[in-house]
Amino acid sequence: AIDRMRLQLHHVIQASVEMERQASLGQLAAGLAHDIRNPLTIIRMTIQTLIKRESNPQHNEMLVMVEEEIERVNRVIENLLNFARPTQPKLEKISLLELLEGIRALINASARKQKVGIALDCDPLFEITADLSHIRQILMNLILNAIQAMPPEGGQITLLGTKQNGQVILSVIDNGKGIPASLMPRVSEPFFTTKSAGTGLGLAICHVLAKSNNAQLSIESQENTGTKVQLHFQNDRMPRGRRLIMLLN
Repeated sequence: AIDRMRLQLHHVIQASVEMERQASLGQLAAGLAHDIRNPLTIIRMTIQTLIKRESNPQHNEMLVMVEEEIERVNRVIENLLNFARPTQPKLEKISLLELLEGIRALINASARKQKVGIALDCDPLFEITADLSHIRQILMNLILNAIQAMPPEGGQITLLGTKQNGQVILSVIDNGKGIPASLMPRVSEPFFTTKSAGTGLGLAICHVLAKSNNAQLSIESQENTGTKVQLHFQNDRMPRGRRLIMLLN
């Protein structure tokens, strides 16, 4: 009994520390995003005005490059805000097959350029209750990560919908480079990335959005074999954010 109590206390302490850490990171991210966005907007408007007035083609090209870099910084800020202040989910019934078909149509062109095929396997009757924009964002992040993990000769991504023990499980499976075992404990940490141009917020945002939609995100990977990311949806319960609001009321 003492061992069980000790283990439970350990889990409670770990959960509390993680919640405080996430809250601190969220406040920091929101503050940074706000402080950067205002001057960035002024710089962008100035550059756009200069582009219209510049007659020298070489100077114009340089100004366009500056505007593109500003847009890249703006996307990083959007990621920071999504991590710090995710929007409250707007629940609706979603056909899983229609969702996956739409995502595949959007991503097919990019996948073909990388010699990556996207297969789809899902029962047309499967449904989830979630925020459509949140789940789309999660899937886009996961699929783009999978494409980037492919070797130069390409590979295969499978979007799989299954049902187990009352849960609808959405899987994104690739046969890419996989994740080294030494990095697995850190892949979901905010701001951790192995990409030279990455922000390290993609998977962190996926976890935040999954939790807000009452889903659990899990990752399995083996180096040089591939990666499987799963979203487990429990449609018999409302999302955590909605439950918390009801409790407070």
